Formats: sequence, structure tokens, C-alpha cells
Amino acid sequence: MAGKGVRRRWVLDLHGMRREGTKERGFAYRLPGGALVEDEKTLARIAKLRIPPAWQDVRIARGETAPLQAVGVDKKGRTQYLYHARFRAQREEEKFRRVVEFGEALPALRRRVRADLGGDGLERARVLAAMVRLIDQGFFRIGNDKSAEAESTFGLSTIRGSHVKLDGKVVKFDYVGKWRKKQQRAIKDPDVATIVAQLKKTRGAELFKFAQNGRIVDVKDRHVNDYIQSIIGDAFTAKDFRTWAGTLLCSIALAMQGQGESKTERKRRVRKAIVATAEQLGNTPAVCRSSYICPRLLDEYMEGRPLETLRKTRKGSPVVRVGLSMEEKALLKFLRETIADRRKRPRAA
Repeated sequence: MAGKGVRRRWVLDLHGMRREGTKERGFAYRLPGGALVEDEKTLARIAKLRIPPAWQDVRIARGETAPLQAVGVDKKGRTQYLYHARFRAQREEEKFRRVVEFGEALPALRRRVRADLGGDGLERARVLAAMVRLIDQGFFRIGNDKSAEAESTFGLSTIRGSHVKLDGKVVKFDYVGKWRKKQQRAIKDPDVATIVAQLKKTRGAELFKFAQNGRIVDVKDRHVNDYIQSIIGDAFTAKDFRTWAGTLLCSIALAMQGQGESKTERKRRVRKAIVATAEQLGNTPAVCRSSYICPRLLDEYMEGRPLETLRKTRKGSPVVRVGLSMEEKALLKFLRETIADRRKRPRAA
């Protein structure tokens, strides 16, 4: 009930002010009754929000403490949001704790996946286990029917048989993903390769499907999320794999660069680490930073905390099929210590 109340308050707040005008002519702001906003304090708050000039249908909260401060539609027709700094900090804290909890749950999920891969034929659990193994090892986005149909961009649940080739125990993927970025992956996994070989013999354009009650069912993103949640709880989805992987890859990249002596140098190294992480996830650096890297990791690095314990000391992938890798254990330990350290710090007056 509390959540509904918060959402309702945001909607009411955002009915407060609308932006008019253009960047060239200048912007004005009006209240619901049509009166111009002329209060200097309110105008200063709006200016501080730095709402992009290109946004259309901009609505701004009247209250300076509202969690959602502004909404608009960008050039591509996507609704964008600007949040209050306090609310952003709260969301980042929640995201941080979610990463820790996912890392703690990952060994149990990997054990179940390994067990289900030993099933028969194209039974539901076996196919979904193969997909989760691929998401885990290859950092795939799950995808959805809407993107596949409207934009011809794909994720694992919508990948077609033509996007996948087998080379012995290696499964090779070549397709166009979100943001129309070309995605290429090669995953060596004999269990998954065996299942993919069976799937490629079935009818239909989409690769992943399972047998249920005498019929063949195309896998949807919800099936994969249901499988994950049945093992480690309703809090997690396929996206959590990418957040875990993004944080892991970025932590290694930062650790391998070492701690910069100045804030400027650390900023440069953070940018470099994010670019490297984005390349492995198949994202743009901006999306990678905002969606797939735990903000606390970057905060700790920028504050000068050494990350030497997160260095990669062996060849091969930093993720494993069972348990946690050395790198994953080091990251989880680091994140747990960060929680403990922050609890010990005195609160700001």
C-alpha cells in the first residue's frame, strides 16, 4: 500500500508544472491554472535539474522534495525521468544490496542449473537451465518479443536458429541486440551444445523452446525469470546476472589499473574500466554505467580505496559453472566489507 501511495503522490506532483517554449526562444513554466511560474526560488530549482532542452512534454514536480522531480520524452520517443538526489541515493543503496544478495545466492542457482542440465530431451527445466547457463557465462540480455517484432533486435529468449552455429562443444552466436549493436559470443559448454543441437532440429524460427504436455512451447522471458525465481527467490531476474557480471568485470578492470594518485587520474581510469566492461557486455558505456555496474564500487574507488584484492591472477573467464570463482569471491568479500565499513562511519550532522 505504501508503494501505491508514493506513486500516486508522484503523479499528482507532476501535474504541477509544464514546460513551454524552445531552447532558441527560451523556456517558460506554467502551473495547472495557466499562471506563469515567476518565483525565483522555483525557477532556480528547475534550472538546477538541468532538464535536456530536446525533451518534449516536460512535466515538473511542484515540491522540491518529491522523489520524482521531472518527466519528459526524448528524441527517440522514450519517457525519461529525473529523480531527487536523496531518492537516487536510496535506489543506489538498494541496487548495491541486491548485487550482494545475488552474489550470495549464485552458488545455489548454479548447482541447480548443473543438475537440471542432466535431464532428458527438451523438457522445460533442462532447456531453461541451458539458457541460464548461457546468461551466466556469456552475459546475454534476455530479450523480449516486442523488441524482436518491432525493431528486429534480439536477446537470448528471441534468438533464432539462424543466429547460432555449433563448432563441436562451442556454441557461436551472431545477432543484432538492443540499440542495434552487433553481438557475437562463443561459449564452450558441452552440455549446452548438446541441447542446442537438439533445438536446432525443431521447427520454428526461434531457437529456444521446450516440450510440455505433448506440445512445443516457445520460451519467453517470463519463463526464464520464473525458473530463476523458483530457485533463489522472487527478488531476482535474468537482469541481475548482467549487473553482477558488469560489477565483476569493472572491479577487475579497475584493480588491474591500480589506484590513481589524483582524482583526475581516477576519473580517467574509471572511464577506461567502464568502456572495457561495456565491450564485454555489448552495451554503450553510458548504459553500462547506469544499469550494470554497482555505483558503490565506483564510489569506493573514487574515494581512494585500494582494489588490489580484486586483481585477476589467472587466465580464463572470471565466472565459473559451479560455486564462485576466485574473482567473484573477492568481489563479494569486498562488497560485504564495504557494508560493514559504512555502518561504522559516523553519520553526517
